[in-house]
Amino acid sequence: MKLPIIIAACLMLALASCTRSHPQEKTTTHPTPKALDDSRSSAYDLLSSKRGGISIVRSLYEELEGNTPALKHLEDKLDSLSDSKQDSLRVFNWYSNKNEDYYRSATSLSERIGDSVLRKSIVDLITASEDRYNMSVSQHTALLKAIEAGTLKLDDLHTALMIVKTLPIIASYQHEKLPPATSLKGYADEQGKTIKYENTLLKK
Repeated sequence: MKLPIIIAACLMLALASCTRSHPQEKTTTHPTPKALDDSRSSAYDLLSSKRGGISIVRSLYEELEGNTPALKHLEDKLDSLSDSKQDSLRVFNWYSNKNEDYYRSATSLSERIGDSVLRKSIVDLITASEDRYNMSVSQHTALLKAIEAGTLKLDDLHTALMIVKTLPIIASYQHEKLPPATSLKGYADEQGKTIKYENTLLKK
C-alpha cells in the first residue's frame, strides 16, 4: 500500500519542479511613448505648437534617441558636423565674397568708360583676371559642391532613419492599444434607431 503513495508523492514533486522551471509566459507590453499617450495629448499638442508643428515621427524618434546610445551618438555627430560646417566654410566664403564683389564693381565701373576701344580692353583685362581667379579656386569650388551634396544626402538618410526606427513603435502601439469597438457599435446602433424613428415621423 505504501508504493502507490510514494509514486504519487514523486509525481507531485515532479510536477511542482516543472512548474517552477517553466514559469507561465507573460505578454510583453511596451510603455506608451509620450507622443502617443492619451493622458498627455494636450501637453504634447501644446509643445508641438510651440516648436513649430513638430511631427509625431520626430517626437517618437527623439524619445527613442534618448534611450538608444547608438542614436544619441549619431545625433551628437550630426550636431558636431553642423557646427563645424559653418566654421570650415566661413573663411573661404568671406574670401570668395570679396572677390566676387570686386569683379561686380569693376565690371560696373568699366561700363562708364566712353571710349569703346578702351572700354573693351579694360573688360578683357577684368575677364582674364576673373578666369584666373576661378581657376585658382576650382578645388575649393568642387569641395563646396561635394559638401552641399553630402548635406543633402545626410538629410535624406536621417529622414529615412527616423521613419524606419519609429515604424516598430507605431506597430506596437497599434497592436497593444487598439480600443474595443463596443462604444462605436453602441453609438452606431443608437444612430440607426434614431434614423428609423425620424423616418417614421416623416411618414405621419
